[in-house]
Amino acid sequence: MDNKQSSTTGMAKFGGRVALLVVVLVLVGSLLVVLNYARQRTTVTGSTTTRLTPTMSVKTKGTPTSTPAQSGSLGKTLYTTPPNSIGFSALSWSPDSKRVASVTNGVQIWDASTGKHLVTVQMSGTNEWPYGLDWSPNSQQVAVATNQHVLIVNGQTGQIVRTYAANTVAMTNTAPSGTSYLASLFPGSGGLGFRATAWSPDGNLMASALSFGVNGEAQVWHPQTGALAFNLKVSGSYNIGALSWSSDGQYIAASTWNTQGGNPNQPNSMVVVWKVSTHQIVFQHNDFMDSGASIVWQPQSYNLAFDGATSSGGNLVATLEIWNATTGKLVKQYIGTGFGGLDWSPDGKYLAYMGYGGEKAVNAVIIIDVTTGKQVYVYKEHHNHISVIDWSPDGRYIVSGEGNTQGNMVAKVWVAE
Repeated sequence: MDNKQSSTTGMAKFGGRVALLVVVLVLVGSLLVVLNYARQRTTVTGSTTTRLTPTMSVKTKGTPTSTPAQSGSLGKTLYTTPPNSIGFSALSWSPDSKRVASVTNGVQIWDASTGKHLVTVQMSGTNEWPYGLDWSPNSQQVAVATNQHVLIVNGQTGQIVRTYAANTVAMTNTAPSGTSYLASLFPGSGGLGFRATAWSPDGNLMASALSFGVNGEAQVWHPQTGALAFNLKVSGSYNIGALSWSSDGQYIAASTWNTQGGNPNQPNSMVVVWKVSTHQIVFQHNDFMDSGASIVWQPQSYNLAFDGATSSGGNLVATLEIWNATTGKLVKQYIGTGFGGLDWSPDGKYLAYMGYGGEKAVNAVIIIDVTTGKQVYVYKEHHNHISVIDWSPDGRYIVSGEGNTQGNMVAKVWVAE
């Protein structure tokens, strides 16, 4: 299992070219908001409304609280997982905010505040390992993306209910040079299999990122039957690292990376957004980010948040950027953040991200008020790089997990209100 996970970790790191970045983290409280940056790096077509109207039909997950209150319980750690040497590549709350599913040394599902009722998902294939996961909107099932399948498992028992395998011949692929090779044997190709999967808000569709090696696509299919609905593609040698549906299910966003690299005519990485009804890309943003970087829609909005970078004083500086995907306009940019986990509060007023919390809290979870840019709270209980953050659908808790570093890595569930 150690070899498989080492391979998984290597793939997750590959393609982001984040080693090229000199990430400059500024002191707590010195976040800058820049509203007019790099417009030339973003293209948008078919602009529509900029925010969902209250009358739109949206399936909500839980009843979010309004603000993180500065109470005695804010930041209290409720549960810490046993440490492991692999780290966490995915964490997902059940929509009823009772259970957490995690990808670390396999897939585990556990009661959020206590770690009890722990179940481990047994992979269905030989040499199969997981990348990402997502809960069904009804809190009953978990979809798991692996290097071979998308598994639909029972959220209480961990038993596999359904298996989806792409209906494609993808064992061999052809590089731009015309050379044909077995993609799974080439680390530079990005490997085969499903990298991420995400349920639509109404639960009727599943979007899954499928890698063919040098390139990939998002397959949108019916989880009840396994029937393919349609494919979403990116031109060029790009693979998909993360997927996210807008709250109303009209758009799908993806983080992508160039598996070939070194091509001046192709950016190393992009955020793209497809309109589901037309299957067309309506937003494309070229940026520097990790291959599996978080991309998260602001609830009830077409604003999309993700990690980026800008030039400042001759250095590349990490940023947290918010763009409206239907207008192509930069909404906000926070300079001096860090590459890692990222998530919105369920009411869309706050963002939690991995950042610098001071000399003794280099790896902290920072919560900011998006309207003002001010910090609301800094959680300082992590000691390793924070790879993933997920806010509970009821707004009360955050689970944050460490990954991609050496040492004993844990996930922590803590009070966010």
